[in-house]
Amino acid sequence: MTQTIILFDVDGVLITPHGYRKACDSTMKVFLDQLGQPHWLPDLLLYEQFESHMITSEWDMIPLLLCAFLEHAANILQPTEPWTNFNYAAADIRSVPNLPHPMDLAGTIDQIGKIVNGQSGTPSGWVLKTKNEDRFPFPMLRNHPVLEYLLNDTRHIENSLTMRVFQEHIIGSKLFEEYYGLQAQHNAVNYLTEYDVCPVTAETKTLLNQKSEAGEIYLSLYTARPSMPPAGIPSNGDGAYSPEAEQALDLIPLSKIYMSAYGKVHWLSQHCDFDSEELLKPSPVQALSAISYHFVDDEVKALMWAQEVYRAYLDGDISEVHTASHLPRSIMLHVFEDSPNGLRGGVQAAEILRFFGIKVNLHLYGISDNPTKQAALRAQGGQVFEDVNEAIQIALS
Repeated sequence: MTQTIILFDVDGVLITPHGYRKACDSTMKVFLDQLGQPHWLPDLLLYEQFESHMITSEWDMIPLLLCAFLEHAANILQPTEPWTNFNYAAADIRSVPNLPHPMDLAGTIDQIGKIVNGQSGTPSGWVLKTKNEDRFPFPMLRNHPVLEYLLNDTRHIENSLTMRVFQEHIIGSKLFEEYYGLQAQHNAVNYLTEYDVCPVTAETKTLLNQKSEAGEIYLSLYTARPSMPPAGIPSNGDGAYSPEAEQALDLIPLSKIYMSAYGKVHWLSQHCDFDSEELLKPSPVQALSAISYHFVDDEVKALMWAQEVYRAYLDGDISEVHTASHLPRSIMLHVFEDSPNGLRGGVQAAEILRFFGIKVNLHLYGISDNPTKQAALRAQGGQVFEDVNEAIQIALS
């Protein structure tokens, strides 16, 4: 019997992520005000362009954009002393107010996209590794320590200048202090609960819930949003855990849905030989664990199996060492994404399942009204829709 499994991305699919975009805007304002150049505030479409290059985390987008601004300023000012950190750079730049706006931020993002090229891991780290290469997008900053100051440790709440400001805005100052144990500085509201909306209609909700309750489909969220660790495991104050995926779940009107998110794979990375960023899509581990969970009903087992199989797949010994006896022999897999990295993760997951003799009928749906992202989604094999409700109705018809 064929089992139907649906993997939904959250932002851009089941949630219209006004909160993340507004938090990007507010975070950039904080730093551009320090530079004395508030008129440099970037167009929100630039974040869509990052996503078209499979760079989906604001923890990368913001420091990379700040590097682009500093590169622009350095070209104009030609500083004689190295900028050792952001404060040194800001002191120089704000001494000349109303500098012209950078002309080609989109071109810089395209350069960054070519460097990252859909690789798993940390995009800001991949860019930094090209520091001494001709393709490096910030040549004026090569000899300025501020470069490493911005692009190193972008996932470390105490070391990253930009992550700390963004996280306070995205979950609000109150939750920021609760989950990170750090002093809030911006008196921010919770941008997720304040601004996010769910575009799923009542008709679509009813269709999904009826089929889920009847056991005709299995539903999973498939997101890079931070989250809590697997069920039953305390966060222990670990700064990697933030309830952003859980807050999305509160807005999504669906029952019986499993959630594969950043906090889950971060926990997993502490129990295997992968870095957490290597386990996020486009890696297939999130998709594999989200599929497996429905047939073992245990998050830890599903996660451990997914990373073990992925490691064996990378090592070339998957069929000899591991089994997938808990999974059905035939799967109809639907993947709904607004970014090509999630589609790629679904494709790889299907490829791995086929190693076990499982018949996988894979359907990819790209959800976006942005032409650049639509082109990137089609390039990964996605059938593109502007409205997620239309895509779901077609998938389940």
